[in-house]
Amino acid sequence: MSARAQELAQQFERANEELIAAIDRCGEEGWRARCADTGWTAAVQADHLGAGQAFIADRIGQLAQGEDTPPLPLAAIEQDNDQRAGQQAGVDKDKAVALLRENGATTAAMILGLSDEQLARTGQIVVEMPSHSVGQWIQALPIGEIERHGGRLREAVGA
Repeated sequence: MSARAQELAQQFERANEELIAAIDRCGEEGWRARCADTGWTAAVQADHLGAGQAFIADRIGQLAQGEDTPPLPLAAIEQDNDQRAGQQAGVDKDKAVALLRENGATTAAMILGLSDEQLARTGQIVVEMPSHSVGQWIQALPIGEIERHGGRLREAVGA
């Protein structure tokens, strides 16, 4: 097991658990509060984070395995995000937390299973972003998304 992978997995798990704890403390009014970065409700933002974990883990896993997966245009990612946001407007807290737990566990397991060689492998995931190592992508996406979007969610709900 890679010590770096273990460190990244623990960092991700800690961030995910802190987000879940903030959601658990959130009341009904907070659940409907708007997040400053996206304009989505806390409910939609939580669902976005949970659903996004599976997508991100899959893309990073493909890169780590050396698969030739073409990078995605940011506009296509944003379109998918907006479409899901519209579909999940009424998502309940238990469902969002379950998604964060389930996809969080899958993401953490993927990270934990990476070797130092895989963490160092580089490639593009998003067309408009330069190539990064798998380790850098883990910090930017699964961990970074929770820090960015999760931080705005915590602000919106007052947690």
